[in-house]
Amino acid sequence: MMKPNYILIGAAVIFCFLLIQILAQTGFSLLIDFDKARVFALSLSGILSFLSIWLLYITITNQVNSFKLTQFENKFFELLKLHQHNVSDIEINNKFQGRKAFVKMYDEIRFIYAFLLEQLDYWNLQKSPKIEENSKILMELAYTIFFFGVDEFRQGFKTNFIFRHEIHTPFAIQFAHDLQKLRNKRKQDQNYKLEANSLKMPNVKWSPSYKPFGGHVSKLGHCYRHLYQLVKFVAANTSLGLSFEEKYEYIKTVRAQLSNHEQALIYFNSFFNAGEIWWEEKHHDPQKVLKNDQGHILSYFLDYRIIKNIPFNLTRFGPNPEKEFSDRLNERGLNEKQIEEEKKDLFEWIGG
Repeated sequence: MMKPNYILIGAAVIFCFLLIQILAQTGFSLLIDFDKARVFALSLSGILSFLSIWLLYITITNQVNSFKLTQFENKFFELLKLHQHNVSDIEINNKFQGRKAFVKMYDEIRFIYAFLLEQLDYWNLQKSPKIEENSKILMELAYTIFFFGVDEFRQGFKTNFIFRHEIHTPFAIQFAHDLQKLRNKRKQDQNYKLEANSLKMPNVKWSPSYKPFGGHVSKLGHCYRHLYQLVKFVAANTSLGLSFEEKYEYIKTVRAQLSNHEQALIYFNSFFNAGEIWWEEKHHDPQKVLKNDQGHILSYFLDYRIIKNIPFNLTRFGPNPEKEFSDRLNERGLNEKQIEEEKKDLFEWIGG
């Protein structure tokens, strides 16, 4: 997009060129040959006519681009405001609203994952087959139950609508059953404190102030879909000719609206089938999938750093962010040294 100062510079250069040409016709003398000057004036008038048309075109083009930019920014801030409303409208049990609700949801998935590790330890001691402790697969199971709720999860097996997971099915069914029993105990005794104890997450206690394991699909589903559409609105824009750096600044504004617990939950969401879009943009037509400047499939985590401010202390369970990001960068062909440099810009707590 040509800026107005470039137009002025271009006009000044052309003016100087024409002035030199006039002086050259006179041999840089103060005496003017009017015949030559008349011929030159005719040529000059044609050049000036072309120049005026060109300047008019540039002016109109800049006005159109300015109008498009205004429309884009109006839409962007409208979507951003709507996201803020979506977050503030989230509430749990008429007690916790907005960002406070995200803190409570974070506490819930943390307990679900801790209880999952406890049950996995028990299963591997008492039953078979032995189940590998794969943090990504475990997080997918934990998040599925957290998102849909234990009742919906169990109903899924009864109706043969099995949520996509890669863990041993009998164990997943047993785990959901054990969560159901915990919820029943809590329902019978409001003072009953939920506890989970495993080698990796010892002595995790949780006293929910609402009915646990009921699911949050109605709260988070719409919020995440809209957030995704917001960042994609910026990333997919082609009409303005925005550079990656300019798009990054807009998406950084979006990131600034996300609290620590929101970013942590988005990270956990990325291991759930619908949340994989954060790692890698998808499209049913491979030719239309968004890509970055290096030709890699666009990633809102790796390229636009949508969770750059995720705090380390909130991700001490589940898949390790450093490892997951490093693995993805390695898939892009980066070597170990390049990955370490890249991580400084991916995480605020590494690079500042």
